Amino acid sequence: MRITVFGISAGGALLVWLVVVLWRARAAGLEPRRALRLLESAIACGVLGAAIGGFTGRPGWAGFSSLGAAFGAVLGAALSLRPAPQTDRWRYLDIVIYAFPFGWALVRLGCTLQREHPGRITSSFLGVAYPDGQRYDLALLEMLLAITLTALFLVLGRRPRPPGYFVRFAALCGPLRLLIESLREPPAAPNVIAALMLTAAGLWVWRRAVD
Repeated sequence: MRITVFGISAGGALLVWLVVVLWRARAAGLEPRRALRLLESAIACGVLGAAIGGFTGRPGWAGFSSLGAAFGAVLGAALSLRPAPQTDRWRYLDIVIYAFPFGWALVRLGCTLQREHPGRITSSFLGVAYPDGQRYDLALLEMLLAITLTALFLVLGRRPRPPGYFVRFAALCGPLRLLIESLREPPAAPNVIAALMLTAAGLWVWRRAVD
């Protein structure tokens, strides 16, 4: 079996998600097993969505799509929490959303090290040397965003928050993906459409979480 940089980073992300979800569940006085079931469902459906999404747009590593993964994870979470009372849904979703950027930074680190996602030519200090010139590395930019969000969550998570507090940050996923996609050359239409749909879904979740 071939071991790749991305495979190692993805395995590390799974471990980080597991540790952070267990830690936050215990800190919030919630059932760790239920939180883990939610995480497992989101990851399983996310992987399936990534594989299906790889047939359209511009797939990433091994033909997988990160936008497909996002939609799959949302569906998996919804199916897992369907029987739970509404207040509990937001509390458990908060845990998974809180954990997301911790592991996603590692996933994108693997992509960054393999230079898989070149963007437009740029003279920015964020540019990376590719064989045909200095370009944005879209995975690097996404990794930096994930690290920033991780740091923000560590600060915000130091005190109790109302149910749905961290879920609201899911509304950022669509706009941030649109920003990343705008730096691709040329932007992939299916990815732009998917990012717009993700933005609409995020706004809906924001409104429901506030209510």
